[in-house]
Amino acid sequence: MVPQECSHVEMIKSGKGAGLTAKYWCLMEYLFQDTHFGDTEVILLIEDDLLVAPDFIDFFKQVLPSMLVNPDVWCVSAWSDHGWPASVQDPTKVLREQHLGGLGWAFNRRDWINYVKSHEFWISQSPWDGQLSYVMTESGSNKYCLYPQISRTYHAALDTTDGNSQSSATQDDILANVLLSDSRDTLFLIQEGRVYEKQLQKELISAKIITCRDDILSFSKQKLLMFIDASDDNHETWQAVGSVFANLGYLVRPHRPMRTIYKGVVSMTWSDNQIFFLGSYSPLISGELASKLNSVTPLSTEQIQKTSCQSDQTDDKLWTHPYDNLFTAITSSPGESCSSACKKEGLQCDVHYFVNLNQEIVVKGKKPDTICDRSLPRHAWNMYPWKASGAGSWQGNMCTRWYNCHQSAQGLQRLCPCV
Repeated sequence: MVPQECSHVEMIKSGKGAGLTAKYWCLMEYLFQDTHFGDTEVILLIEDDLLVAPDFIDFFKQVLPSMLVNPDVWCVSAWSDHGWPASVQDPTKVLREQHLGGLGWAFNRRDWINYVKSHEFWISQSPWDGQLSYVMTESGSNKYCLYPQISRTYHAALDTTDGNSQSSATQDDILANVLLSDSRDTLFLIQEGRVYEKQLQKELISAKIITCRDDILSFSKQKLLMFIDASDDNHETWQAVGSVFANLGYLVRPHRPMRTIYKGVVSMTWSDNQIFFLGSYSPLISGELASKLNSVTPLSTEQIQKTSCQSDQTDDKLWTHPYDNLFTAITSSPGESCSSACKKEGLQCDVHYFVNLNQEIVVKGKKPDTICDRSLPRHAWNMYPWKASGAGSWQGNMCTRWYNCHQSAQGLQRLCPCV
């Protein structure tokens, strides 16, 4: 329900792309106005297509006080963009990002009055979350949001696309594979003030510098650092990082290099290593960290996309690597999804390793009848590798990088990467 007295209610009724932005504006205007709910300090917004974790309320009870007492914290989100099963370990850890993750988030009266209310231009723009983040990050370089390493919400919508948007289709497939925490009675670790940044700097200083993708294969359970030539508004470089390493290119939109960035640093788990992508503009580069990087040349977009350390060839496709010990390949029963097949073995399906399985089938001589049949519906692409029940050979397909754990089809068995 949208308050009818909202000054922008007509924009919502118009059904234009900015209508959702205007809805958020109207709700904030209504809830934070003195004449309605004068004592409202915080609002928590939960979209109607979300499932929440058992400790969802505990997360906000423990983390919201940080937003109320610290003016640099402008939002709290229950969502983790990098929260895939093989990429998260610590249910207690709370991280920082400069841009709004959304999908179950809290905002405060202080920042509405001091910043957002005076920037009405943003309500005519889309996407709403990028515009709101732009307003807040432009209002102060130290502004940031808090979010859990393991997501406390799950995007349950089966299809949020209009049938024409490849970026939306990509988003649907990736959101569906983010892990929802099953923790209860969690005591969250919240590092206040400079403690968080000092710890992050220590991790960057101790990390081993890598200069190309292949370097990662030489390490196990290590902290690794990729120093990249990037500025806060250099979307091309962050797009390369997102597309090559994480299927997250869709997160790079106007006014934000990557949604999980904090002061020029993006961190994620790849294989069993923690990788830090450090932009050359980061204010954290000082003292011992600056000395460490003094003789290191930041990597260009082309260098990030190099297919190997010895080759000058580049691509922007999701990188694959040997998967020994990274996951277990399990065959589903006919008509069964990979999510179900993995769960039976006490494991979870990780969408990021489907590309390894498909490459193994297509590239290594085990040629399927169809390598890339674009006449198939998109949901059929997303289920490869598969075989008809009782058939001897697997069918692989390299048409797409957007695979899905949750889908199934009668009479088909799927080959599933379980972790």
